[in-house]
Amino acid sequence: MPIAVMADTGAGIKFWDAVSQKYDNAVDGTMGKNLRPTALEKLSQEAGLGRAVELGCGTGYFTKTLARVADSVVATDFCEGMLARAMERLSSAGNITFQKEDCMKTSFPDDTFDTVLMALVLNYIPDPAAALAEARRILKPGGRLIIVNPDNSFIGEARKRLSSYKLMAGYGDAQVRYPQTFRNLSADGLYKMLETAGFKIEASELIRDDPGSYECAIDAMEYVRAAKATEDFDMLMSVVKSHGRRGRPGNAIDVRYLVKNYGKFPAVCGVSFYVRTGEVFALLGPNGAGKTTIVEVLELLKTPTRGFISIFGNAVLTGIRTELGGNPFPGEKRDYGNIKERIGVLPQGFNLFGLLTVYENIDYFARMYSKHVDVDRMIDELGLREKRNALFKDLSGGLKQRVGIAIALINDPDIVFLDEPTTGLDPRSRRDVWEAIKAIKAKGKTVFLTTHYMDEAYHLADRVCIINKGIVIVEGTPEDLINRHGGGNVLVIRECNAEALDPLSKAIPGSTIEGDSVLVKLRGSDGMASIAKAVEVIKSGGFACREIYVKKPTLEDVFLNLTGENLVEGGT
Repeated sequence: MPIAVMADTGAGIKFWDAVSQKYDNAVDGTMGKNLRPTALEKLSQEAGLGRAVELGCGTGYFTKTLARVADSVVATDFCEGMLARAMERLSSAGNITFQKEDCMKTSFPDDTFDTVLMALVLNYIPDPAAALAEARRILKPGGRLIIVNPDNSFIGEARKRLSSYKLMAGYGDAQVRYPQTFRNLSADGLYKMLETAGFKIEASELIRDDPGSYECAIDAMEYVRAAKATEDFDMLMSVVKSHGRRGRPGNAIDVRYLVKNYGKFPAVCGVSFYVRTGEVFALLGPNGAGKTTIVEVLELLKTPTRGFISIFGNAVLTGIRTELGGNPFPGEKRDYGNIKERIGVLPQGFNLFGLLTVYENIDYFARMYSKHVDVDRMIDELGLREKRNALFKDLSGGLKQRVGIAIALINDPDIVFLDEPTTGLDPRSRRDVWEAIKAIKAKGKTVFLTTHYMDEAYHLADRVCIINKGIVIVEGTPEDLINRHGGGNVLVIRECNAEALDPLSKAIPGSTIEGDSVLVKLRGSDGMASIAKAVEVIKSGGFACREIYVKKPTLEDVFLNLTGENLVEGGT
C-alpha cells in the first residue's frame, strides 16, 4: 500500500529547502550505488530530444546529461534550495535555464516541449497521476516522456520502512517539519498510470544493483520511455465529448480505441468497430488475434486498459483519464446487472454437466435469470426434442453446441455472443450450427460471432471485421472485402499435359504456370475471352487438360493479401 505523502505545499518547500544540502548523500545512501549512474548512462544514449524540460530536477544530477542530448533544457523544481544547488552545479552549461515550477501544475503552455524528464520524482510527490497528466499537457503531439523511478516491488515491507527511516535520518530535524516518505510504486503501477494518462510505453528496462553493505537499500529502478499518445487518446476524448453517454443511433455496440494489456503484453491495440442492431457481425482472425479478449470485455467479464464502449446506447465502460477526474460521466451509476440480463453468451470451449439431461442443463441456467423463455419451447426451436432426456455427455459435438446456443438464448437476449461456436466440429455439425445462427438472426437478434473460419464468416455475417495481432486490418461486408482486397478472379486450367503449358501461357495474357496447371489472373470482363482462348488452344493443339474453371477469391485471400500470412488454426 502507498505510504501517505503530505500534500502541504508550504511544509514541502520548507522540508526540501532544509534537506537540499544533504540530498545527494541521503539518496545515494539509501539505494544501490550503481543505480543512478546506470540510469544516467542510459539517458546519455538518448538522441534528438529537442526542447526538453525536467520536472523536479532536484540538485541537477540528471540535468547536465539531459542538456547534452537535447537542444535546450528548462530545469524546474518547486524548491528554491534545490534550484540553487542545481544552478551551482551547472553554472557552466549554456543551454540550461532554471525555473521554479510545481511539477503537478506548471505555468507552461500546452504542447511546448519535445521531451519531459522526471527522475526520482513520482515516488516523492503527493499526486503522481497529476504530474503525468501535466507532462502530457505540455508535451507536443508524439513527444517523449522519460522516467527514472525506484521500483519498490523488489523491496520487502520491512526494508521499505527501514529505507524510509534511513532516508529521513539523513535529513536530520527536517523530518519533523515535513514527514514525507517515498511511495511504494511498482513497475506495474507505473505502467498503468502512464497508460491511463495517455502515454504509449515505447521501452522500459529494470536496472538492478546489489546493495552490498546497504542492507536497507533500494536495489531496483525502472528506466521508462513513453510517447504522448494522440491517435487513440485524443480521438477517444473527442468521441466521448461528441457522443456523451450515448453510442451512435442504430448501433447495438460501439467500440472506440479499445486497449487491453496483460502486464506488458498488448492483447488488443486500439481497436474500433460498431455492430448494428439486428445484424450478424463476425470478428474474424487467427487464434491468438485478440478475439476472445474483446468478447470478454464486451460481456463485462474483463475491464479494458483504455477505451470507450457503448452497449444498448449507454457508455458502460471507459478506461481513460479525463479533465473530469478519470470518469467522463461522473455521478452516473452503471447498471451492469440490467445489461447482463439482455445479453446471451456461448463461450469458447464451453462445457456443461455431463450427467444432466439436455432439459436439466438448460433449465439450470434458465433459473439464473429473473425472466426466461419456456425451456421446452427453446428445446423445440433448436431441434432438440428427440434429445430432451438424453445425457449431455452422450451428445455429438454439433448437438452439444446447439444445447449451448439454447442456453445463450434462454433469457431472450437482445445480443448473443458466440465465441468460436464451431471449432472442432465435423462439416455436418458445423452446418447444423450455422442453421441455428441463421434462426437467431431471423428472430431479430443481434449476433456477435467470433471465428477463424473464413467460410463461416462469409456465409453467416452481414459485416466482417478482420483482426490480427490485436489490430483491426479491415472492416466491411464479405463481398465488399473480397472485391476490394481479394485480388480478383483467377482462371484455372488444371492438370494439363506438358506440351500444353507453354502454348497456353503464351496465348493468354497474364498467365503463369504452376506445376501442371496454368493460372490466369482475370481483369475486368475478360473472363469469357480468356476461357474461349484456352479452349481454342487446347482443341487446335490436341492437348489434354482435366478441367477449366474460374476461382473466385475468398476471405482467406483477403487476409493473405492484407497481412502476408495464411490463416491457420492453432494457438490460443
